[in-house]
Amino acid sequence: MAADRQDRVLVCGALAVEYGCSTLALPTSPGRAPVHVVSSEQRTLGGAAALGAAAAARAGARTTLSAVCGDDADGLWCLSCLDSAGVDTSAVLSVPGPTMERLLRWSPNAQQTLDERLLADSLLESYPEPEEETIIRPGIVPMSPQDLDSPLAQEWLTQARNALAECQPGDVLLIEGLMLGVGRSLLEAAYDADLQIVGDLRPFPALTASTLVERLDVAVVDPDGAGLLADSPAAPASTLILAGAGGAWWDGLQVQPPLDPWAPATILAAPEPAHHAFCGALAAALAAGVDRPEALDTALGAWAAAAAGGRHRCDLGAGS
Repeated sequence: MAADRQDRVLVCGALAVEYGCSTLALPTSPGRAPVHVVSSEQRTLGGAAALGAAAAARAGARTTLSAVCGDDADGLWCLSCLDSAGVDTSAVLSVPGPTMERLLRWSPNAQQTLDERLLADSLLESYPEPEEETIIRPGIVPMSPQDLDSPLAQEWLTQARNALAECQPGDVLLIEGLMLGVGRSLLEAAYDADLQIVGDLRPFPALTASTLVERLDVAVVDPDGAGLLADSPAAPASTLILAGAGGAWWDGLQVQPPLDPWAPATILAAPEPAHHAFCGALAAALAAGVDRPEALDTALGAWAAAAAGGRHRCDLGAGS
């Protein structure tokens, strides 16, 4: 790899804005629907590809994001966050309409720390499981193979292929699972161009797209996804299972993450933001040509840093 060329990562998938709030439940009489009062709220950058791209850029890779966002205030705010993180957003397609939103609500015990949970276990006590809800407003993002022939999907694919044309053999394409069906031609082009292809498969894609995992050099899944992948009609070149605080397994190699005992226990169960940060840092490490143990150490460090940032947060784009 030429010394004057920075390792490149192209990330394809979703960009979103997340609005999260912590709530307290008011006492109600039996049989009545619960009433929740917001105790805190925040806005953060979301979307698997956007979070992965930010992590790849922080890890030192020259990172380009290919995604779709609206031309609303949320879309502009997301682009500003990515620009500040050092991500090239020239391949992000901005179109009239709303940016995808994820609306999240969680209960205060979601912030219970690992030490608190271990102490409760030692005293034969227990805490109620964190209550959480997620609502998605899809906005204008093409998310299924049925959208493949839409003008929006074709315009996005054109921009993504243009960005791919700037990559060289050994660079990395990081693509999220939900985009495998829409990005089939992009995946084939990356395969033909001898790029390393990493799939962020949380959540695991539908069966119609899962046959494309055979084009992946690395499929990153959670334990549930590993079971679904085992039943898939196709298999990737290698499988990396990320189990949060339980560590990561990559074809026989097992590494534990650096843990903060005061981090919220539910965060240490590998929430989505930390999972996507892991994938981005892994892509950057692979683009740099490091071996698997070093790549896993880098990725798990990014996972731990993102998890320690707080519930549903990474160290980027948090605000009101």
